[in-house]
Amino acid sequence: MQNVPPVGYTLLDRYYVESIIDDIGDTAILKVLDTRLDVYGAVKFLLGDDTSPNWETKRQNFIRSFRAMARLNHPNIVHVANIETRCGVTFSVMELLQGMTLQEFIDSGSALDPKEALEVFLGVIDAVVMAHSCNTLHKRISPSQIFLNHQGTRLSPRILNFSSFKDASKLDTVSALPFLAPEQLQDFECAVPASDVFGICASMYYVFTHEPPLILGSLEEYHAFYAQCPGIDVFPDAIPGEFVPILAEGLKTNPDERTMTAAMIVRELKKIGTQFDLSANLSLDAFKNGRTSTPSQPYLPPMRSSKPSMPMVEPVREPSVEPVVRRPSTSVSQSIVVSHTGSHSAVSSHTGSYPPPVSHTGSHSVLRHATQSVSHSIVRAAESDGESIKAVPHDSEASPVSKQTSAPTMGAEAVGESIQGFALPPDMSSVYRLRRVDFSTDHSFIGAVSTHENMDVLYAVKCFYANDDVEKAVFNEGVRRCDILSQESPYFQKILQACPESSAFLMSDMMRQSLPDNIRQSGVYTPDVVVQIAILLSSAMEIAHQHGYVNGNLKPSNLIFENRQGVMTPVIYDFGQSLHISHLVGVPFKDIPYIAPELDYNLQKTNAQADIFAFGMCLVYMLIGRSPYTSNDIESLIHEIDSCESIPNLLAFRPDIPKELLQIIAWCTNFDPEKRYLYFRDIQRDLRIVYQGLMSQHPV
Repeated sequence: MQNVPPVGYTLLDRYYVESIIDDIGDTAILKVLDTRLDVYGAVKFLLGDDTSPNWETKRQNFIRSFRAMARLNHPNIVHVANIETRCGVTFSVMELLQGMTLQEFIDSGSALDPKEALEVFLGVIDAVVMAHSCNTLHKRISPSQIFLNHQGTRLSPRILNFSSFKDASKLDTVSALPFLAPEQLQDFECAVPASDVFGICASMYYVFTHEPPLILGSLEEYHAFYAQCPGIDVFPDAIPGEFVPILAEGLKTNPDERTMTAAMIVRELKKIGTQFDLSANLSLDAFKNGRTSTPSQPYLPPMRSSKPSMPMVEPVREPSVEPVVRRPSTSVSQSIVVSHTGSHSAVSSHTGSYPPPVSHTGSHSVLRHATQSVSHSIVRAAESDGESIKAVPHDSEASPVSKQTSAPTMGAEAVGESIQGFALPPDMSSVYRLRRVDFSTDHSFIGAVSTHENMDVLYAVKCFYANDDVEKAVFNEGVRRCDILSQESPYFQKILQACPESSAFLMSDMMRQSLPDNIRQSGVYTPDVVVQIAILLSSAMEIAHQHGYVNGNLKPSNLIFENRQGVMTPVIYDFGQSLHISHLVGVPFKDIPYIAPELDYNLQKTNAQADIFAFGMCLVYMLIGRSPYTSNDIESLIHEIDSCESIPNLLAFRPDIPKELLQIIAWCTNFDPEKRYLYFRDIQRDLRIVYQGLMSQHPV
């Protein structure tokens, strides 16, 4: 018998049960702590008599449902992290959400105006469109299956429970049957894409009227109604007139007569949306009209556990690096000393509508001096223990900034609708105008834009060419995660405005330079500078992993130095935007050494240990200015990596690397993921020890 695991129990020696959120029906929802990643999640645990004849069918249906859901990487679909079927138990691991369902939200007395209804349903239906393109149906869309997840001051919609297997006769007559398509009343598995359209339209009806389109007492009564009626044809005045034609089409009894697909509904809703100023990320204001920030919630908010940390299994280590007491750190960047006077370009502190204006007055003439060698620029502020950490100046002379960071702003008279064959997507070009192109690849370009109304204020833009809906969804989810993380750490790329439909986003148009460009310009870094940079980036990656987010594509070209008021600050760019890559064909040659060997070049299989491997390889790049492999073509490189048991000896490239730093890199890049560091916080701890040792030997 599979019963609800008790609080305090650890599932499969990994998922510590902190609380039981719900245990009604065939499943239980648990709040758990993943003791390997030290992040919280939600477990959906399958309950019932595992000796009964129908148990295996029930179990396989559960697994198929969550496998289908795991393939749908979309910002408006709850993320499935894992499915476990070992040791006689079956459960899924999902992200932990905070908030309430749309049905609970409406039933609590809250209301959505037409603009807010659009912001909820545009994201939800876009997720359904992507699912349909992957031949996946939801089968029972309803307000109880749409979750409003708290993200700061916003409520972001997420769809729960794709591809579920149900018996229509056992569904609730209030929360489920009114939203179930008529063809599914006799047989739940008779669902087609038009069935999801019915659920979408019935849910929109509920949002406007606060009641379902049909209220009957039993499954038989619903059967009888739809046998006699061609569909729902009564629409109260509470439903805005522009929505009525959509609902009338989607609520027809015969699925063949519902000629409007989910994609067509999205297009129609966007037409309605032109009369509103929709939020950039299609979410609701959590505090509007007295809405509380702590709603009734079936899922609990993530918080730090009062339970002592689980013991960490560590690889055998030499006693050269002793652990230190971890202390909270303060900001680690201070302004560099520049011998010239004048104004520096700075990201303005802006509290109004996005995107904020960025001034460029005099920026290029002065910032040229601020893009000297990073080892000149990065200066660590005093740590909490009072020790000041500064970089040893680099010997090389400063070179002019790279083409990417110094491309001159084009005058308005020189700008056409496109530049060098590059153009903005149509929906962006109605608001913005492309002013220059700084960098391009086969699948994206980075440049600068201005609004049509104000040609003097520039924003940096990245446009991604998605081959299909999956790539587009992965890219947009990466942008969303980066936006969340940048609010908690200054070492993540800051997003000013996301444009999900265009697979694009806006940033501040500041001076920036990639790690490879900086090394080509000024040479490799001294070990103490490498350690400084690594401490900053490991702190950022620790925050990402605490959120349950993995990067999957950490590499030198995604490590960018931004000039922030004279400080060249290392920043992680393009977080999680390449997780659609599933085989070697999609991996650029120069990126191959930074992919953990166990992934077999499938970034969709990436995990926390793979991020740690990539991090270690980036440290190698900072020290020697290249990857440690010598092959010049893909076939030879793959053979070279496969023939190794570890990365090549770095001392052959650079004999002055401290042995303690070599050991940290070895623990990051071990080809066996079980022998790598488990957490970035442990990497950061050991890096601080190494830095203290370096400073004691060479005080500044």
